[in-house]
Amino acid sequence: MSSSFAKGSPASYTKKASDVLLTAPGAAKYLGRNADRQSLGGSRLKGRPGSGPGSGPGSFKDKKTRALLDRHEHKAAEAAEMAARAEVLSTTQPGYLEPEGELERTYKVTQRQLKGELDEQTCRQIYELSLADAAPYAASYSREGRSLLLAGRRGHVAVLDALTRGLKMEVQLTVPPNSIKDCTFLHNPTMFALAEKSAVYIYDDKGAEIHQLKDHNDPLQIQFLPHHWLLASVGRAGYLKYTDTSTGSKVAEIRTKLGPCGVMRQNPYNATLHLGHGSGAVTIYSPSVSTPLVKMLCHRGPITSLAVDAAGYTMVTGGADRQVKVWDIRM
Repeated sequence: MSSSFAKGSPASYTKKASDVLLTAPGAAKYLGRNADRQSLGGSRLKGRPGSGPGSGPGSFKDKKTRALLDRHEHKAAEAAEMAARAEVLSTTQPGYLEPEGELERTYKVTQRQLKGELDEQTCRQIYELSLADAAPYAASYSREGRSLLLAGRRGHVAVLDALTRGLKMEVQLTVPPNSIKDCTFLHNPTMFALAEKSAVYIYDDKGAEIHQLKDHNDPLQIQFLPHHWLLASVGRAGYLKYTDTSTGSKVAEIRTKLGPCGVMRQNPYNATLHLGHGSGAVTIYSPSVSTPLVKMLCHRGPITSLAVDAAGYTMVTGGADRQVKVWDIRM
């Protein structure tokens, strides 16, 4: 970003950072919005003490009122400056697909068609793995997104580098067919957990078993809460169980009373667990409460998939009724 200065004394070559930011593109939009609010507020205060030309927080005699107005004005100015700063840093716009005609549908565009139009860095993220021998697979990414954990139903487990697509670890476990239901990394990529038929097993990055949680019997889904070091599972019996991985002790065991549950995702914002049930209902649980925090009927059939965004504002559900719904879960 370049700024022009008038010639003269050395003092004329200095300029406030806030002045530079507020002259950036888009800053006038925020300043104009605040100016409209101030003019609207002035019209509402017409005829009251402190209204009129030259009025401000200092024109009020009440000290509490002056302090309150001072805080509001300071927050408004700070918000305008932060908005202008964010506008300056935003140098690119996110890409999107735009159909050429009314009959064209963007969901019909394949990855192969997109690969010819994208940059080289993005094209590296488009790849295909052929793993039909041990399918279906459960997948889980580490928190930083660098490692990818794959666990097949027939015991094939592998850890890949998601950036270079290099193989970090691969092992074939001796388990009965259709035994591994789900997988997840723990607090770092050096340990991961597998939901097997008899219990939840914990392995290291070499594929060696280091622990087993027998209390989690016949689990269908597992989730790890990184900020609380809690490993949660829900099984065929419909029990939601929490275990503290730092001590190995059981924290909570909650009976959902809704039968087997095969869909569970965590809300990254508040660490609550969203469970999708066969009745079409979604329940939200916390380990400190034995009853669901929220219970909502989302579909007319079983819940088949569920996802929550990182900010915790939106939940997307998919059901056997062939519908995908987006929910605002702000409370």
